[in-house]
Amino acid sequence: MRILVSMLAFGLLVAAGAEAHVTVSPRESTLGSNQVYTVRVPAEGGAATSQTVLEIPDGVVVSRVKAGGGFKFDVKREDDRIVQITWTMDVHPGSYAEFQFIARNPEEGTELTWKALALHPDGTSTDWVNPRGEPRPASVTSLVAAAQ
Repeated sequence: MRILVSMLAFGLLVAAGAEAHVTVSPRESTLGSNQVYTVRVPAEGGAATSQTVLEIPDGVVVSRVKAGGGFKFDVKREDDRIVQITWTMDVHPGSYAEFQFIARNPEEGTELTWKALALHPDGTSTDWVNPRGEPRPASVTSLVAAAQ
């Protein structure tokens, strides 16, 4: 019985940890279309998150970043294209924040990989940049052709 209870508790811990990462939605979007993307940032475990840095995939053109909601944001540009967005807001344990931006998807490709970094007040960070199936995976949006 103790083993079963321990296994269940471990399973719940692993499931909770698997959900505690930076995600970008929607999970599917249309090639060449304008899309509102939402970045969800939870506090990692018992630590607050103070900044979130999102790398914008090649071919994605950000046109607007939603302001307000008690946070600040800054963008990094290369050749007039936004290549990174940094949001600053204290996200406390047990809570999450959502940030939005509008972007035009590329005309070709099969998916967008959203690499992110969560910075914590103690100076540590958690990166979400790995492929699916590995620890701390990046969020991915599948790209599909427009309906004819």
